[in-house]
Amino acid sequence: MGLLVWLRLRRRNYFDSPTLLDHILSSPLVFIALLLYRLILLLRGSAFHPPRDKPPIRVVCISDTHSRPVAVPPGDILIHAGDLTDDGSAAAIQHQLDWLKTLPHGVKIVIAGNHDSFFDIRSRSQDDISSHAALNLDGLTYLEDRLVVPEIKGRRIAIFGAPHIPECGPRSFAFQYTPLTQPWLSKVPPQTDILVTHGPPVALPFLLSRSLVPNSLVKLVVALLC
Repeated sequence: MGLLVWLRLRRRNYFDSPTLLDHILSSPLVFIALLLYRLILLLRGSAFHPPRDKPPIRVVCISDTHSRPVAVPPGDILIHAGDLTDDGSAAAIQHQLDWLKTLPHGVKIVIAGNHDSFFDIRSRSQDDISSHAALNLDGLTYLEDRLVVPEIKGRRIAIFGAPHIPECGPRSFAFQYTPLTQPWLSKVPPQTDILVTHGPPVALPFLLSRSLVPNSLVKLVVALLC
């Protein structure tokens, strides 16, 4: 195994992009299915475009603001894909939530990131537990393994959000899972139009290879599924 890693035929750790050999050894069937999927996409040509009589819906995606307000362009749906804060306390999260509430977007979706400890009871600080801290989410939709279907401009958009990430830090990091667990197994509803996560879901192989999508999209991890 060490030689294969040295030859760059296998990845060094779970967070590196899988090599060709990694894909083949982990699941030959999935590898073949992915090749067929790419071939179908190539033959299909450009993606489907909605009829001109349907107004477009603009989705604005941000993440990793880490307690800092950022410039946010206008749009119909605003998605924050986690890491609102650095310390993960209820007070810090509430400060970011209050900032999101001031933005004009009609629908505002929020999921937690690994730094948003308060959302995960396993990583919540003892101070927040002792003080019975709570969050005010009025005007926002927080998703944790949940699907919502808001109506926008006469169209219904199914949005599913989940915060799970591979284990990558101390116990204060929220929603971590080990390689032996499968939090994504049968998790994403088939009717999902927009999938929001803080780390790429293993069940979606096209998000695992950074050669397929920009690194910024891998970090944001919002998949707009056709």
